[in-house]
Amino acid sequence: MSLIFKPVYKQRREFDLAVLKTNIMVAGVICQIVKNTIGPYSVNKAIIKKDGEVLITSDAVTILKNLKVEHPVAKILIGMAKAQDAIVGDGVATAVIIAGEFLRKGETLIDQGLLLSSILKGYDIALKRAVKKLEEIATRINPDEEQILRKMATTAISSKIISLTENITDFSDIALELAKRVMSKVNGKTILNIGDIKIIKKRGGSLSDSYLVDGYIIDDREIVHPDMPRRVENANIALVRSLELKEITGSWWETIGKNMGIEVSELEEHKAFLDARRTMVKQIVSRLVLNGVNVLFTNKGLDEITEHYLARAGILAVKRVFLQDMNRIAKVTGAQIVSNLFNENLTSDKLGQAQVVEEWRPSKKEDYIIISGCPAYGASSVIIKGGNEYALDEAERSLYDALYVIRNIQEDPRIIMGGGAAEIELSRCLTEYAQTFKGKEQLAIQAYAEALQIVPQTLADNAGLDVTGILAKLKTKHSEGIVGAGVDVNDGKVKDMKQLGIYEPLKVKVHALNAATDVARIVLRIDEIIPAKGLEKEIEPEPEEEKKQLDAIKKKYELES
Repeated sequence: MSLIFKPVYKQRREFDLAVLKTNIMVAGVICQIVKNTIGPYSVNKAIIKKDGEVLITSDAVTILKNLKVEHPVAKILIGMAKAQDAIVGDGVATAVIIAGEFLRKGETLIDQGLLLSSILKGYDIALKRAVKKLEEIATRINPDEEQILRKMATTAISSKIISLTENITDFSDIALELAKRVMSKVNGKTILNIGDIKIIKKRGGSLSDSYLVDGYIIDDREIVHPDMPRRVENANIALVRSLELKEITGSWWETIGKNMGIEVSELEEHKAFLDARRTMVKQIVSRLVLNGVNVLFTNKGLDEITEHYLARAGILAVKRVFLQDMNRIAKVTGAQIVSNLFNENLTSDKLGQAQVVEEWRPSKKEDYIIISGCPAYGASSVIIKGGNEYALDEAERSLYDALYVIRNIQEDPRIIMGGGAAEIELSRCLTEYAQTFKGKEQLAIQAYAEALQIVPQTLADNAGLDVTGILAKLKTKHSEGIVGAGVDVNDGKVKDMKQLGIYEPLKVKVHALNAATDVARIVLRIDEIIPAKGLEKEIEPEPEEEKKQLDAIKKKYELES
């Protein structure tokens, strides 16, 4: 997806209001792109990549990562979105549209003659009060309470392409069960290492056919020799980078050169060469047997002679295992990866353990190796089924969203109401708080409060509801003390989110507010865009042509003039 905003480089040193307005306009376009991806009635974006591949998604961070931009402000917003996703894994679209609204309100204040310093000071004051208010209205829960965790996982994935009722329920259950299996306690803290989870996507069937597997799965790999055991109990696992003779540094193979051919003129010489090769293989296999190895995973290939002697020794072997899988297997089994068996000693303390290692073929087109009963946490995998790549990719993103929500609750077990309830309550609180100030900061705090209403407004707008009527009802409910009042987009009414079970982690909302305010602060302080040394300077368009371009962009994305 390409949306090019080439900055016009000015030579004037004084504060340029036109540059500020252009920056805010660019931020507004980015916000418009992800604005309708919020809520259960969100829309999908079709992104055409360089190689012609089409990506269909409603995930905000995926859209922004694939967006080609050149303008610095657009890059700042995309960087903020990536940080939000990397740290808390949710709330990306919310953070982006709030940042855009902060900027739009800031532009209005500047047009009214308010100094930039007063705006920034007011925003900082408002942020501190907003975070404090969020902590006041948050509810501390038991992080092991499955019912609430399931509801929060459901909320996280409800805006994705898989948002059919049965699919949401299935994926929420999978995420919850998966989190329970991989969570561990470290120094009294609950740790959920999402990166250790193996997610496998397979075309065929529907999303409801997806299932959880107890154990770590190596996909699209099979046991290398038909005489090798198909199931090994009480497995002692060796992880070796290479068992190819030409890869073994320090062997006699190295002395003649890895890429050189070997010519023999007599049959006896050929037999002697093969005998020497067999002797080396026997030495390798003997080392494995002496250390009690009965399962071998290697990152490189295995030749036929090595496979033969491994099979005779009763060792289950799998070749060409990806290095990422090797590292994960090492973590869950306690094994250490050995480079080769000639320069590095393989001892029993470098072996990993598992109750069972076996080959599994649920269908003719699926080959798996399952490692189950591992001593460490994290040995669980998910197989996602779907009719096409678009559904599989979106289902994977949805599952990660649900897992991040559960992880956030484990780290900070405080929740707030969803459906725009928290933002309206913050808006009400900040409006009252602004009245306690007599300086110009009052206007900035009030603008900050109004900007937060963009979240329930967007939810209602995406659902096709009467935005003005919904906002009026929300304000009335919150003025009556109903803190949980939010938008029920399914019924088109204002309801108590607590009764509907729509929750959000406090951690996600706090991070989104901080990130959005930081971006607004950064962009508002930019008064000039200067090309670095060596950067080709863009030719500044004529004023009339520049105005036509800006008007066209504003019309396309329905931005205010």
